[in-house]
Amino acid sequence: MLGSWHQQFGFFLKALDGPGCPLCAVTAGVAGARLAEMVRQPAQATRLCGAHLSALLGMTRETAVQVSAAQSALSNCMGRDGGFNLGCEICRLIEQAAGRLATIIRLLDKFLRFEKAIQRAPLFCCSHIARITAGGCARNFARIQRGKLEELINEIAQAELLGRPALYALIEKTATFLGAPFPIGQAAPEADSCDAEAGAPESAALAEFARWEEEQKNAHLGRLESETASLRYRNAVLSEENRRFRLAHAAVEALRRDLERERAQVRAAGLKPGRAVSNHE
Repeated sequence: MLGSWHQQFGFFLKALDGPGCPLCAVTAGVAGARLAEMVRQPAQATRLCGAHLSALLGMTRETAVQVSAAQSALSNCMGRDGGFNLGCEICRLIEQAAGRLATIIRLLDKFLRFEKAIQRAPLFCCSHIARITAGGCARNFARIQRGKLEELINEIAQAELLGRPALYALIEKTATFLGAPFPIGQAAPEADSCDAEAGAPESAALAEFARWEEEQKNAHLGRLESETASLRYRNAVLSEENRRFRLAHAAVEALRRDLERERAQVRAAGLKPGRAVSNHE
């Protein structure tokens, strides 16, 4: 399970190469891991919202597990004092993970290497951008996301103008960016502190980012070496083909010269090519 900030941050760094919001990828991973645990051990199911209970039920076809999960979710809604309990364990884990990562991103926002990694990453979703940049934090991150958002707006306009089929995919990307509707009357999550004390230590986050960056460099070097070897092989193949072409070209030239020489000899003898000489002539 992605329980520690270290695991979640590592998952987040890998998600920077993914197709969508890296923070959404982490929260989905956190939710999926905990739900899978509940499927394996139904007794661990506690308070769940309807969405996450439905997700859990969709992960198994075993009736006993489904019944146990549904009963546990209902039972935990009832408080001991006769009242009702609200809340969802999965939502709480997601909230904690988002808060931790938002703090780490703010801590690393001042470093150029991290800024370049965010530039290469896909556009974050609107909800997580708002959370990370709340209170004027992570100005570099905010600037990069605004640039990506403006680029998306321009891509939609160009796709419509040119009648490109990618238009609908871009509109779908916009819907994903905007995210799920926020429940009316529900308070928005409180902004996380910009201070280092609110999350993982800066040195630990930097060390984890440096480790990931080194892995990225090694992977990139591996790809370059593989591409270099492929180019060398292709160059050897082309060199051999070029050698054969030169030999063929030399043979053609030799044949042409032979034909020209024979033609000259025929003309010198007073004969025309392709015409027989009669006895009268």
